[in-house]
Amino acid sequence: MTLGYDIVNRILGLSADNYGFLYSCSLVNWEFNHAASRLLYFRVVLSPLFQPVLNLRDTGSIPVSGNARYVSGKRFPGLILHPLG
Repeated sequence: MTLGYDIVNRILGLSADNYGFLYSCSLVNWEFNHAASRLLYFRVVLSPLFQPVLNLRDTGSIPVSGNARYVSGKRFPGLILHPLG
């Protein structure tokens, strides 16, 4: 017997801040993985390693994942981005 995605999603939603629990649930089966991934990758914070000069053209340090579709917000702490002009 399997639980439907909607039920799994509601159950995992109660533990949205417990990343260890969500990771463990993502290993159970496809339905749990899909629901847990949506919560784990909802908000992403990218913090690049410190370098005296930041090269914004270097995209090699930014991880790209199949879970990018779950990202709804991004934050880049410590960076001041200036528009090109």
